[in-house]
Amino acid sequence: KFVYGNNNSNTELVLIAGIHPREPLSIEPEIKAAKEFAQNHDVKFTVYHVNVTKDPDVYQASRDNGESLVHDYVVPDISNTKGKAVIISHSHVEGYGEGFYLATPAMDNASVDISQKIANSSDFNYFPTDTSKPYKATSATLVSKPIADAGYPTFVYEIPENITEQNSTDKAIELFGMMYDLVKK
Repeated sequence: KFVYGNNNSNTELVLIAGIHPREPLSIEPEIKAAKEFAQNHDVKFTVYHVNVTKDPDVYQASRDNGESLVHDYVVPDISNTKGKAVIISHSHVEGYGEGFYLATPAMDNASVDISQKIANSSDFNYFPTDTSKPYKATSATLVSKPIADAGYPTFVYEIPENITEQNSTDKAIELFGMMYDLVKK
C-alpha cells in the first residue's frame, strides 16, 4: 500500500493494481499514472500494489491467488480510507470488451452515475452489469461488489492489451482526471 499526493486532501482516490498479475499493462503503468496525477492535483491517492508470488505465471491460479489476496487484505483495509472512487485495474485481450472501459459490478447509484458521465463526455466506454444474472467473474463477487456494498463508488477499469505502457499511463491519467473532477469536494 502506497499513498501519493496530499495526505490532508478532502478527495481520496483508490487504485487496486496487480489483482491479475498476467495483466502487466494494468499494473506498473497505472501505478505510474497515479503517482503523476497526485503530483499535479490536490488529491490523496492510495494505491494497493498487489504482488502475487504464488503461481504468478499460471493463468487461473494467479488470478485466483490475486483475487484472494485482495479479498483478504485490501477489501477490509479500504474501510480505513475515505475513497471517493475505487478503481480496480485490469487489461483484456481483443474481443473481450471494447477498448478502454468501465464496468460497475454492483450497479450502485454512485458508481453508475459517475461511469455514465465519463462515457457521455469521453471515449471511455461503459458496460453496466446485468444484476439479474449470476456474476461470471469471481473478482466481482470477491472484490468489487463487497467494496461497492460498503459504500465506495467502485469501478472495474479495463484496458486493451495491444497498447504501449505509455498509452496505459496516459489513459489512466485521463480517467483519474475525470473521476477527480466528478468526486472532488
